[in-house]
Amino acid sequence: MRESDQKFIIAVPTNDLKDEVLRRIHDAGIEAVSTPALPDDISEEEKAQLEACYRKGDPFRYRNIMKKLEKKYESIREFKKKLGQTMNYSGNIVTTHFRLIYQFQFRILQQHTIIIDEDIIQTLFHTDSVSISKIDYLLRQSTYIKKHKKIKDRLKYFKKSKPNVYKNNNRIPPLDIRDIYKQLSADENIDFNVECFLNAKSIVADENTIHYAWLKQLPMQKIIILSATADHKVYAGFFKNRHIEKFKIKDVLYMGKVIQNTEHSFSRRWIADNADKFKEIREQYKGCYEICFKKYEDDNTNLHYGNTQGKDGYSDKNLLILGTPFPSDRVCRLMAAVMDHDVDIINKDTINFREVIYDRYKFYFSTFEDDLLKEIHIYHIVSELEQAIGRARLLNNDNTVYVYSSFPAKQATFNYNS
Repeated sequence: MRESDQKFIIAVPTNDLKDEVLRRIHDAGIEAVSTPALPDDISEEEKAQLEACYRKGDPFRYRNIMKKLEKKYESIREFKKKLGQTMNYSGNIVTTHFRLIYQFQFRILQQHTIIIDEDIIQTLFHTDSVSISKIDYLLRQSTYIKKHKKIKDRLKYFKKSKPNVYKNNNRIPPLDIRDIYKQLSADENIDFNVECFLNAKSIVADENTIHYAWLKQLPMQKIIILSATADHKVYAGFFKNRHIEKFKIKDVLYMGKVIQNTEHSFSRRWIADNADKFKEIREQYKGCYEICFKKYEDDNTNLHYGNTQGKDGYSDKNLLILGTPFPSDRVCRLMAAVMDHDVDIINKDTINFREVIYDRYKFYFSTFEDDLLKEIHIYHIVSELEQAIGRARLLNNDNTVYVYSSFPAKQATFNYNS
């Protein structure tokens, strides 16, 4: 930033990390601003209302709630003022992944070089579910769709999906439903994002539910992504119309240590079936910070798989990572379908114990046979595992991370008596 005559937008996963990066930029004598976070003084109920608008994809209701909050809170007025100023700022900006993708106007993005810290796929790719009963409810609301035959046809097409058969919808033209947003926002029975559902890139049904996935596009300009876990093949699969170049930086040896036990699967099921052993391991490392599945979250850290990216402040003690973060095979299949992968393969492939070659290791592991499905499956595991290990900041700290997982971590020493 010092050496370049360009201005930057730096996007990070969390507001806490955003504040830390901004502080470091200012400490280096560089001018920059950051997008504000929603004020803390609004109630939990009011926050829930705003979050419901995001889930529903309802800009009208969001604006109406914010107008009411403006009258009630000085902090909201300041928040909106600062957000508007930052969104039009021509200098250096630090923001979050979410605001970069969903709120910046293209004309402002074009004035900046965009640097994304950490893998942004979790912000771009989403899966969700809608019950068949909610689809039936929409179909009955003739006031919404009597003039929208395309919407009605799309709903019926989704509803007719055969159970457990994945569909690729990339060739279905998108539907614009902005003209019925206001009717949707007034209906309390519609609590999901209708537009995202109607424009789902891939779907699969079971008896009572349709599961779907959609993908938000990256801004159409040069973007630099800095991540230890981003997978080149995943980005290439999602963004086939983009030139994607990978620059591999040599691994730097940790100052600290990773000691790993791969003796068991350490899956959710293994933990449920081996409660005594699980408790014994936790007791053995009681003085450490701990990362496990959300169900078993340690109150001392409030960290769990899926909630580690961009979190700092856990490098002053040793760290225990307990569990192998196997992703849902449904999510892997939906992701492959969004990438336009062969749906016959997606529907027929199964997860079994197979030989896997990863990094410097060759080992047996439960995964898919198909190369792309296997890549996606392992990508999810590696992302969660390495992000969890990264909380210890081993490059700069001489502490130890104890890992209990059947998938090998980078730079690990294996110890089955640990």
